[in-house]
Amino acid sequence: MNKFDVVVIGAGIGGLSAGALLADSGGFQVLILEYLPFIGGRCSSLKHKGYTMTTGAVAIEGGGSLQRIFDDLGLPFDLRYPEPQVKYLIKGQQHEPPKKGALGFLMTEACGSPDEADRVMKGLRETTELPPPDVSVADWLSGYTNDPEIHGIFRALCGGIISLSLDEAGAAELISLIRARSFRRFGFPPGGNAEIAETLGRVVERAGGSILAGSKATNILIDDGEISGVQWIEDGRKEQVSCSFVISNAGIGKTVELAGRQWFSAEELSRIDQAKAAYSMTIEILSHRPQIDFPGLLYLPEARRAAFAACPSLLCPEWAPEGMHLNLILGAPSRSEEPFDGQTELELLLEDAKEFFLDFDQETDDWIMRSFRKDWPGLRILS
Repeated sequence: MNKFDVVVIGAGIGGLSAGALLADSGGFQVLILEYLPFIGGRCSSLKHKGYTMTTGAVAIEGGGSLQRIFDDLGLPFDLRYPEPQVKYLIKGQQHEPPKKGALGFLMTEACGSPDEADRVMKGLRETTELPPPDVSVADWLSGYTNDPEIHGIFRALCGGIISLSLDEAGAAELISLIRARSFRRFGFPPGGNAEIAETLGRVVERAGGSILAGSKATNILIDDGEISGVQWIEDGRKEQVSCSFVISNAGIGKTVELAGRQWFSAEELSRIDQAKAAYSMTIEILSHRPQIDFPGLLYLPEARRAAFAACPSLLCPEWAPEGMHLNLILGAPSRSEEPFDGQTELELLLEDAKEFFLDFDQETDDWIMRSFRKDWPGLRILS
């Protein structure tokens, strides 16, 4: 087919969701182009020596926007939920936060002072207007407390939720997430995150659409101010298709590059310079024994770089060969900019793994470091 109603550029979870909804509910003929050899972007998984390894998202939110899309499409949303969901390792002891008042509880446990925690909680409650975009969590938090243990709680939250350090994470972003009680419940797909992406992809294909992995979009064609088609390269060949609409899941900068700056307002173009990608780094540990003792996320507020540790194979043994476990420790580097001191960041994250995992040196059969940055960061855009 050389004509589609809609071309979606990028088969990340956003592009796949948009394509599936249009194909199923709107009856549109959809083509999805993805330059990687697999679909799902950061919400996918790959096999390595019998292990199922995430391409970014460690866990999937239950009851959130993605599940609502699956419900709208009549699709099963198969997650296994760990219980407890999270614990925090504070002063050598694991603490499971209560369902109500969790943040205040954790800050009090960390610093031992209810007054310090109360000041921060009062600030969260009484901040009627969100801080300006250039105010970091570190800046905002320092207005209420300089206690290093409380800063550690927020450092772990920022690293685990938005993959940024305290100095880089925007206070408005984090406060909004806390108030919205975002990501309150999460789980792991038994078949890995790729299962989520492939389920959406099948909706597109069943409706007569196509998904082309390994296809790099090169141009969005515009005639007289209207979309007319898309060009891409596949297996070294230049290809082109006609369409009436384009949805870009490739980020602001790439979208402008594909279409041309002349089609965007000055305000839209200014977002390219304001947008900030969030880098992240993980160490995956392959071992006979699990490196933490429960299947949820263990947050590490006293760590150097690590935000949390997890052993998803405790809940999803399918993610590892029989008798083995897949453990991981996720870190947010001190800065998400180039030049990036990867060696130092890795050394600090390794120190965390050796300190906070049960038997890193004795029980680890192998470990793999992965750094998500540059053209494929942990999160593509954070203002």
